[in-house]
Amino acid sequence: MLPFQSPWRYLLVEDTLDGVVNSTLNYNLNPPSLIEDTSWIKPARALWSWWCSDTGAQVFTEVLQYVDYAAAMGFEAVVVDAGWDESWIKQFCVYARQRGVSPWLWTAMQSIGTYEAASHYLPLWKSWGIDGVKIDIFENDSAYTAWQYSMMADIMRKEKLMINFHGCTKPMGEGRTWPHFIAAEGIMGLEYYKWSDMPTAEHNCTVPFTRNAVGPMDYTPAGFTNANRNTSMAHQMALAAVFESGCTHYASSIFNLQPWEGTNFLRRTKPKYDGLRMLAGHPGSHVAMLRWVNATEVDAADFAVQMRNKGVSTVIYTDITKDGMMQGPNLEQTERIVKSTWMNLIASGGISTLEDIKNVRGTGASGCVIGTALYDGAFSLPEATLAAK
Repeated sequence: MLPFQSPWRYLLVEDTLDGVVNSTLNYNLNPPSLIEDTSWIKPARALWSWWCSDTGAQVFTEVLQYVDYAAAMGFEAVVVDAGWDESWIKQFCVYARQRGVSPWLWTAMQSIGTYEAASHYLPLWKSWGIDGVKIDIFENDSAYTAWQYSMMADIMRKEKLMINFHGCTKPMGEGRTWPHFIAAEGIMGLEYYKWSDMPTAEHNCTVPFTRNAVGPMDYTPAGFTNANRNTSMAHQMALAAVFESGCTHYASSIFNLQPWEGTNFLRRTKPKYDGLRMLAGHPGSHVAMLRWVNATEVDAADFAVQMRNKGVSTVIYTDITKDGMMQGPNLEQTERIVKSTWMNLIASGGISTLEDIKNVRGTGASGCVIGTALYDGAFSLPEATLAAK
């Protein structure tokens, strides 16, 4: 029967892996947003007890400790997983909001799997003060399950509740239509350590180019207390910056995070970034990601002058739109900073050839930083040194 509708099938082809991780092709294939005012949608770094303790959410006083720690460390949310009790959820929400922490709930899909159940419970939980719901245990890709995603998303849109689908299929750009859909599992994440020796470092260095390239990923990084851990603590710390999710659950408990040096790094991450560049990497081997926020309107040359007036003699200037792109440095801006400050300036970002090094030298810069070109064998270090003289 016509009209017949089928889902999109697409093949992404890019010149670089940076193009793959930055692609928005699948978002563009989805209908436009159904939400005009998105101010209530707030990405978060979340504390969460389930990975370390299946019964942690059942202890109200421990939940309050998680809220206190989130507030002290500057993390945006606390997710209460399986085992929460209706008798104290309202108190949890009030306690969290008073401390600037966003309260989230976990639920099994089966509890709200019909329109009638979802229409009852989701508005109820919103009335308690909940900001988002982690909906779990879909475990299939049937047409009925696809309808459930849409049904729940529509109700949650009206209730202004954020969504994290778990035990689900991978996202495919639905966040364009439903901006409140900020995370999904569909990944062999850290919870697999509970019953297997996976995931491995090779897996973790592959998914940024595959699963995470198609949408936000509820992997739950930063877990390091399990006996069968097969990656370093530094590796787990780095996953919090390399992987992207609208609600990043830190797997380790607050009792493990408190004495860990890596927590200081987690505090410096952001719940949302304005840009991403893959500096270096290869699937299954290694990944180096640059993420940033647009936190200032100050011109680079003006900032350098301010630093000179404070006694700074040398600055490193990086054009992040060039960094790792192998398309040449920003020579015009480099020369402008040199001439307006007469400081020692080290240029960084985009150098891909020996000619680029000579051109940087011609701007009056004192030196340059070489990364991807050297790692990829575009030239050797002795050749670069000679070109810089």
